[in-house]
Amino acid sequence: MKKVTYMIACAAFSLWMSACSGPRNTTGNANGNDGIEVIDEDEVKDEAKEAKQEAKEAGKEAKEEVKDAADDVEDKAEDAGNAAEDAADEAGDEVKEERSQFASATREKAQTLDQKINQLSEKIEQAGDKSKLNMKEDMVELKAKRDKLTQQLSRLDKPADNAWQEIKDGVSSAFSDLETAYDRVEKKLTDN
Repeated sequence: MKKVTYMIACAAFSLWMSACSGPRNTTGNANGNDGIEVIDEDEVKDEAKEAKQEAKEAGKEAKEEVKDAADDVEDKAEDAGNAAEDAADEAGDEVKEERSQFASATREKAQTLDQKINQLSEKIEQAGDKSKLNMKEDMVELKAKRDKLTQQLSRLDKPADNAWQEIKDGVSSAFSDLETAYDRVEKKLTDN
């Protein structure tokens, strides 16, 4: 904006200078003042008016250029905002898809593990009293870990987007703990 104002001022000054130093009428007079420059007042006024008009036009042009530049910046900012919004929507869709696939796969694995736990529980019931007594604490721990996994799986249904990784890690950890406990109990039963 300062550059435009400076350009307008320079143009006005230049026009004024040309009006002041343009062709002059020189005349002699009766008093012997030959060569004294006589400036036609109307000519100077006309040149000043022209300079003023040109300065106004230059100002209008500069104003239009600034407005056009501002419109361009606004358009580019809007385009960038739209692009960012689209990218965020895409990323959100990808996270939702990942969440859905993870939840489905984990629930399927949990069902399979539930069946194995039920089979293990039946084997323990068929075992002798001594084995039942030794395995009782292990089964309590196994069921507690299964309950923890159930809690974590319920979080998958209503996760906040910013907590997705935390929820995923919690479910994975709970599932891993349950699998490890199951493997340990199963091994203990087969060793007895």
